[in-house]
Amino acid sequence: MSLKTDKEKSQETSSLRRINDSYHKIVVVRSHIVPWYDENGIYYIGLEDFCLDYIDELDRTL
Repeated sequence: MSLKTDKEKSQETSSLRRINDSYHKIVVVRSHIVPWYDENGIYYIGLEDFCLDYIDELDRTL
């Protein structure tokens, strides 16, 4: 996904914002970005970083 405008970001994250639970909410974007959390606790990470770092972390917890 590519989040070029605030409207696109809002459309793509609206379903995540409506779910009020304790699960991690992650948006993986195509471009290389510095990972960050928004005001709703949604984590944004680039595809390459997600594949290299986050999947390895998930494997260690299972």
